[in-house]
Amino acid sequence: CNGATPATVGTGAFPSYSLILNVPNDAVASYTEDASWGQFTTILGIVTSITDENADDNIADYVETTSSEEGAKPTVALVDGSDVHDAFAIPETVLINNIAHAVTAIGANAFKNNTNLKEVTISSNITSIGESAFEGCKNLASITVDIVVPLDLSAPATTRGKITRSGGSSIFEGVDKKTCILYVPSGSVDAYKAAPVWGDFENILPIGTTAINGVIVSDNDKLFDVYNMQGRKVKENTTTLKGLPS
Repeated sequence: CNGATPATVGTGAFPSYSLILNVPNDAVASYTEDASWGQFTTILGIVTSITDENADDNIADYVETTSSEEGAKPTVALVDGSDVHDAFAIPETVLINNIAHAVTAIGANAFKNNTNLKEVTISSNITSIGESAFEGCKNLASITVDIVVPLDLSAPATTRGKITRSGGSSIFEGVDKKTCILYVPSGSVDAYKAAPVWGDFENILPIGTTAINGVIVSDNDKLFDVYNMQGRKVKENTTTLKGLPS
């Protein structure tokens, strides 16, 4: 919406409020406080929409969320990671007009149903993760979080722009928490195990370790299971490594 003032809308005007609503940057507060428009789970200011493309062609879209307050540091939210694949690291900063903007938020539904995403790294700059951000990412094998103190994903966020609104149970819905490994800073493992939502992951390990507890060499004539370096089973009841990557 390009209007600086929220237009009057009738009941049921929108079939869903789970979409991202982009409005003029200086009108975010007006839309957020409006009884109708304020029902949208994510409201972001339209200042600049950029695309970051790194060396391996993994592409994500960002929207500038810098506060209009004088002296505020420039920030952006990652709002669309539907095209990223394999291993993707959320950058700490992106450039807009040669000015570094800190990536401080992951928007609602940002990676939703991205089955090509296998590994993701969440940088230490992230202060908010939107609802359903990783919902349906069923092929995630590992999540690396560079944040020392676990983000509170259980309570409504109070950050400007309403990056997330409700409890965080939907953030990782559909991710296999039995096999997906959560890597966290050394010394923070117990904190993550005790934290709501994060603690649902059954394998929480310090960054730099693997889920391999030992190596067993199987007899050639016996069936065996094969695991990768993240401890995820990639083949079972087999007698050959044929078809697996090096």
